[in-house]
Amino acid sequence: MSELLDCDEFMSELRNDDEPTWAMYLFISLYRLNADRINQLLNYIVVKPTKNDNKDRAFKYPFYASQIFQLDIKPIIETLFIKEGFDLTSTGSAQSIEGKDSNLILEDAVLTPRAEDKKSKLLEKLFSFVGTKDELNPMLAGYFFKIFSGISSVCKNDLLEYLFQFNNHIDNMIKHVHNRSISATLQLILGYTRNDQFKEEKKKVIEKLVERLESVDKEEAAMNISWILGKVIAEKEHLEYLMSKETVEKLFKSVYKNTSLCLKGVLNIIVNITKNLPQPNVENSDSQTPNQIPDMKPVLQQSIKFLPTAKKLLEDKNKAINVYTTYGNDLNGLGIDKLYIIEWLQALIAMKDDMVIREVKQLKIAELLLSLMKRHYMNSILHLKVLKIFEGAIESKIPSYVKAVSTR
Repeated sequence: MSELLDCDEFMSELRNDDEPTWAMYLFISLYRLNADRINQLLNYIVVKPTKNDNKDRAFKYPFYASQIFQLDIKPIIETLFIKEGFDLTSTGSAQSIEGKDSNLILEDAVLTPRAEDKKSKLLEKLFSFVGTKDELNPMLAGYFFKIFSGISSVCKNDLLEYLFQFNNHIDNMIKHVHNRSISATLQLILGYTRNDQFKEEKKKVIEKLVERLESVDKEEAAMNISWILGKVIAEKEHLEYLMSKETVEKLFKSVYKNTSLCLKGVLNIIVNITKNLPQPNVENSDSQTPNQIPDMKPVLQQSIKFLPTAKKLLEDKNKAINVYTTYGNDLNGLGIDKLYIIEWLQALIAMKDDMVIREVKQLKIAELLLSLMKRHYMNSILHLKVLKIFEGAIESKIPSYVKAVSTR
């Protein structure tokens, strides 16, 4: 294996996008239906290089190994799905490729019927990468994602079927969700497809991600979960579950429990939900059935309960940071947490709910926002977000209140 990967001319020809080359024919003849050789490739990704390994083993071989699985060579990809006691069947000989149509060579391997209680040794090897409790190597995690996406592009249904059947691999990925490459893998698993046959299984994964928020020990984990769920919400998928009373309570509970780690992630999820909801008073709303419009009450109720906490966080000056400037005078920085809160306020007020408006007036949120603008007079992002909030308030039911505050 290492001799092939050391041959730059071979790898260059193998990755030729125009048409199958001699390198691809050679590779297929050597590796199709050969689990041991594919296992060697996976070892470069799954097994961490040691201090005694040379640079090729540490960098070059893992890179080329991940590239090979992105070539969409179906016979090679399908070799991964060989299960214990089962074999791939072939409509032609891998050795006698001379004179045959190249497309036939790439498509002539088919899978035998699967045994439900059997596992693929090669896929188990691949997913053992996320089975460790140790911190994942960021570079190898990136290659893991590339291999996963390469397999998914050829055999997506087979891959999802395997993962949902042996879902301990997904559980392991969720444990490493703070790693961006692993979170991208989870996002790929939850990706929207028409007539999705795995809809219920994906819902269970989303439930586990929401539960994971309560036990995160890194801010990156909460942010990555919000990114994954943001993609799901954008596709209008599983909104009913994400907006249910139980789920929304869990989301805000994680904020109360661990504000410093979960605040930005949870508020980002709530903002995504509100932005993807049908707005009140839309045209032809009578023609929409109740099932088409998710119930917004849980989101509104929990958001209103969180408003006093949000106000305290905005008023907190202890977490202020100093921003160094080129003209000598340091500025009192606002902080990214407060920007997320302000963006959440913008989305909340834009919903034009009477209870929200009443609570905003009672807590004097508008006055607080103007005082922040005055204190952070050079923060253009803050000014823009507050301006958007006031524009939304003017369009809603509190124009006189906003006018009075603005005048003061």
